[in-house]
This record gives sequence, structure tokens and C-alpha cells, in this order.
Amino acid sequence: MEVRVKFLFAILGVTLIFLVLWDAFETIVLPRRVTRKYRLTRLFYRYTWMLWSYLIKHIVKGKRQETYLSYYGPLSLIVLLSIWAAGAVFGFALLNWGMGSPVNTPEGTAGFATDLI
Repeated sequence: MEVRVKFLFAILGVTLIFLVLWDAFETIVLPRRVTRKYRLTRLFYRYTWMLWSYLIKHIVKGKRQETYLSYYGPLSLIVLLSIWAAGAVFGFALLNWGMGSPVNTPEGTAGFATDLI
């Protein structure tokens, strides 16, 4: 692949790493409420809550609805942490592959999948 294209993928990787880490910082560490319109955490919670509440309200009837709705908070936090981790891993794989991966493989060439794994 052309050097310029790989360099663009490296820049994309750095950008992805920065966005994931910044979103995690704003969500966990920052003591004030962040008011930006587009944030990964905000989009995640908005759409997953809509889906979760819709499914629970249409599948479960009666008093058990509140119990199942209360599972959303802890489960969503675990999923959000997993999304941040996956985004950081994918970003570092893009960066490593874009900068010319030094990984030795039996086939002789390391591709993006090798860096991702």
C-alpha cells in the first residue's frame, strides 16, 4: 500500500485514540458537566437507553419492569468501558500498522489483522 495512505491511517489511529481517551476523561474525571452536543458517551447512553427501555416495556409486564430497567445502569457502564477499550485497541492497531508494523510473522508480511490481534 502507498506510504501516504498508511500515514493517513496512522493519523486516523492517533485521532481515534485521542477521542476515546478524551471522552473517558470527560466522563470519569472532569468535575463539571460537559455540554458538547456530540460525545461518544452521550450518544451511547441516549440510544442504548431508548433500545433497553423499549425492549423491557414490550417484553416484560407488571412490577418486574422496574427490576429489569434497573439492570441498565451497571450493564451499560461495563459496555461503555468495553467500547472505550476496543476503540483504544483499534486506534493503536491503526497507528502501528500505519507506521509500518515491526511485527515478525511466518508469512513475512504483517497486515492490519496481525496488528489488531
